[in-house]
Amino acid sequence: MILLGTGETGRRTLEAVLQGALDCAGILAVDIPCDPLSFRVSPVAAAIRLVVHYDDLQPPEANLVRQLQHADIDVRIIGLGSGAGSGSTAVARAAETFVLELVAMAGQNGNGV
Repeated sequence: MILLGTGETGRRTLEAVLQGALDCAGILAVDIPCDPLSFRVSPVAAAIRLVVHYDDLQPPEANLVRQLQHADIDVRIIGLGSGAGSGSTAVARAAETFVLELVAMAGQNGNGV
């Protein structure tokens, strides 16, 4: 199973996966709040993929993204800077890339989709 979520719902879903409450092959979260997690990130089997926006003054590396990058998990992040705006085309392309990757991974591992 691959989970997809956006905004606050995507953030809550990501947190549930990271806490082991939801079991899945992977999760794609788009435009989620990048506030730091209130818990320590432990290794999970799920592949974590994020598409996030950030402004040039406060890149997401200072918070959630940094926590995930330092954890022992399979995580990839596409950060769309202020130049990308909130354009749906850039977000859709980034999300599509990750969806295809997650589906291929799930198929190879026999986890299903």
